[in-house]
Amino acid sequence: MQDDTDRAAACSVADKSGVWFSVIGTCIYGTEEWNEMSSYDHYVG
Repeated sequence: MQDDTDRAAACSVADKSGVWFSVIGTCIYGTEEWNEMSSYDHYVG
């Protein structure tokens, strides 16, 4: 789980490692970020 500190980079590392990833405490900031985050297989929201 990740809050607000470079979560796209953390999500990429987690995905490459086969670890599920989610964002907590904040929301996705717009369509561009949503498209990037949701493109990872292990992103759960």
